[in-house]
Amino acid sequence: NLVQLLVKNARGQEAYHLVVVALAKSPTSIPLLLLAADIAAQTGARETAAEHYNQVLQREPAHLVAASRCARILCEMGRETDALKGLESWDGKP
Repeated sequence: NLVQLLVKNARGQEAYHLVVVALAKSPTSIPLLLLAADIAAQTGARETAAEHYNQVLQREPAHLVAASRCARILCEMGRETDALKGLESWDGKP
């Protein structure tokens, strides 16, 4: 798809913009939130990535991918304590 093509060609900001436009129409879409988080992480916007992962976790507390990726991003930002708290509070129940 176009978003993946843009990311692969170092045009992450454009890809992120397209995903944000889609999120405006479907703000609770888990796949779109994950995609936005992943693109933000790939482009170095770690805080934004963490915010998107947390939005997923607010809607689906048992979402393992969002929990683990959020923890990784927080560690990369030097926020290991926050990462550990997030993983400790992870629901894990489907």
